[in-house]
Amino acid sequence: MSENESGRTAERTAGRMVRVAVPTLLLEGALAVAARVVFAGPGDDRAGLLAAFTHPAPAAIRLLSLAAAAVFLVLPVVWLGEELERRFRGRADAWIPVVAAAAATVPVLPRALAAGSGPTNSAGAWLTGVVVLSVAALVTRRAGGGRGLGFLRKAPVPTR
Repeated sequence: MSENESGRTAERTAGRMVRVAVPTLLLEGALAVAARVVFAGPGDDRAGLLAAFTHPAPAAIRLLSLAAAAVFLVLPVVWLGEELERRFRGRADAWIPVVAAAAATVPVLPRALAAGSGPTNSAGAWLTGVVVLSVAALVTRRAGGGRGLGFLRKAPVPTR
């Protein structure tokens, strides 16, 4: 645990990690949309891509989906990377991309199995998922001062 200016110990909690993971995922999504707009072909709808960031209703829905992705994808990747570090040695920073590669298969698998989806599209979607999830998990892991996820550990016994 680390101490902040007020002398209180700052422990990494799930809430703090979600507050870091959601903006990280939002930034990665914005970068992906911007890259897609820049590299869009003549038949692509550029205005439709930017509507997700300009209209309030889709933006709110996307923010809720990013929060769900942070809780159900990013936090488990961080936790499993740290657990593998504890059990098999090494560093969690090296385990996180391995875990992210396995976790990225979950959202990409339906697309890969869909009719008409070629192997190039599926591999590109999977690789994008691995990179996005790895970066989000590595940034989120740095959130806070303590080691491990706060909600998975026993509460400390207060001393007087």
